[in-house]
Amino acid sequence: PDSMGKPLWVIARASSLPEIPTPATRFTRSFFSNMILVIAASQKFDGSFNPSKRTHQGGPIKMSDENISKKIHVWDIPVRLFHWSLVALFCFSFYSGKTGGFELMDYHMYSGYTVLTLIIFRILWGFFGGRYARFSHFIQSPGRIAKYLGSLKNATEKTTIGHNPAGGLSVVIMLLLLLGQGLTGLFTNDDIMLEGPLTHLVSYDQSRSLTGLHETISWLLVGVIGLHIFAIVFYRVVRKVNLVKPMVTGQVEVNIEDEVEHQAAEGTMVLFLRGVGLLALCSGFVYWVINYL
Repeated sequence: PDSMGKPLWVIARASSLPEIPTPATRFTRSFFSNMILVIAASQKFDGSFNPSKRTHQGGPIKMSDENISKKIHVWDIPVRLFHWSLVALFCFSFYSGKTGGFELMDYHMYSGYTVLTLIIFRILWGFFGGRYARFSHFIQSPGRIAKYLGSLKNATEKTTIGHNPAGGLSVVIMLLLLLGQGLTGLFTNDDIMLEGPLTHLVSYDQSRSLTGLHETISWLLVGVIGLHIFAIVFYRVVRKVNLVKPMVTGQVEVNIEDEVEHQAAEGTMVLFLRGVGLLALCSGFVYWVINYL
């Protein structure tokens, strides 16, 4: 027996029994076990936890090998209607202007008035439209345009929301050319059967010069539109980016890895009503010019 009077075999048996955890011990073990499971489920657990890594629901994260993408609304309804209406009207105007014909040329002039209305609308929409339609969003300096063109060979270049710098430049060039095309058309004179509604404001020689300029601009537009189509094909084939679909649906799919800054578009109905009102004003102005100026 020991000093307490207990037999040694009793003491040896007691020391070999498993320890019975207290309620506090059980709670502590359960708490930390569950915390480890939660952390491991929320990210790839490598034995350490970095609080700065947040899930994609909470902000920028360090992504895994899988790409996570989301769709954001970029192109408002007025921009999309303008774009596709202009495509149809330009094709008809070019065809009718080159083939001629008395009745067809009447429609050519109506088409020209409509194009001029749309161009004036788009210029104003560049100041009063949605965020991505505004000139302040996509007009860039020559240096930034050159830098962007140089980065096209970089496959990891971040997604551009809206018009990229080169696309913004092409938009401005096309708008200016189409505006010039519409304005010169008001003064045209073919010496046979067609006169623009404003030929009385200029001399005969000036009218003939403007008619020649009208013809030249039409071919310049063909060249610029050809480059535009080439760019669309290049992005689709080389960079795997579909530029046509967003102009139909209004939505752009972006990779969250790019961590692009996106500002939610204004309400669809607000922009639509604003666009309708602005288009009505532009239509009234062009009607006044061709009938009363």
